[in-house]
Amino acid sequence: MKEYQFQLQHFHSVRGEDMETDQQIQDLIRALVRLDRLYVRELFEKRQDTPVYEIIDRIVVPALDQIGREWERGDLALSQVYMSSTLIQEIIGVLSDSNAITPRNAPPIGIASFEDHHILGYQIVSNLVISAGYAPILYKVQNGSGLLNLVQKDRIGILLLSSLMLPSALRIRDFISQMREKGIKTQVIVGGAPFRLDPLLYREIGADYMAASASDVLPILQEICIREGYIS
Repeated sequence: MKEYQFQLQHFHSVRGEDMETDQQIQDLIRALVRLDRLYVRELFEKRQDTPVYEIIDRIVVPALDQIGREWERGDLALSQVYMSSTLIQEIIGVLSDSNAITPRNAPPIGIASFEDHHILGYQIVSNLVISAGYAPILYKVQNGSGLLNLVQKDRIGILLLSSLMLPSALRIRDFISQMREKGIKTQVIVGGAPFRLDPLLYREIGADYMAASASDVLPILQEICIREGYIS
């Protein structure tokens, strides 16, 4: 793995509230890229007096967001994005078991890969959402009819769908139409190659939001949770 060179201008959008926080964000990015489990664990343990979700919001989410943007620029491999979110999820999982961390207050969230068995994108988004403190239901690969039953049964409020191929992405339109016909008001966030190639496709199929990359998902979730009164 090549040594990742951090430049100050890369961090204009992830400045912390103070220099210490800003430095911790940059250090965490380096540790995640290098898969330095020890440093990541120590970051949480050194701030035991700080609520875990405050660490997630102020340090972890900006770090993961920046890693996603570096991948978009071609400076990091997709595998590094995946392993970074997996490592964070692993550490938070350990802390959750030992400290009884309560998941974030949010509508029930579901994540699925829509008719797409190439699930790396689904896995990255799932890891990222869990790393940010949410507790989504992971549906893996689903078709329209199966997913409709699950959304109804689990009373899903926010559904994240990933699709790799255009035909599958277009069939999401039928799935959303069936939901609306049944009076299901689940908000749908879509992502994947077809939606990056055509940024307006999500509107054509009736989705509520489009995440061009994994790093777009968390701001969308936060916007929905604020609007619906789950967080202030």
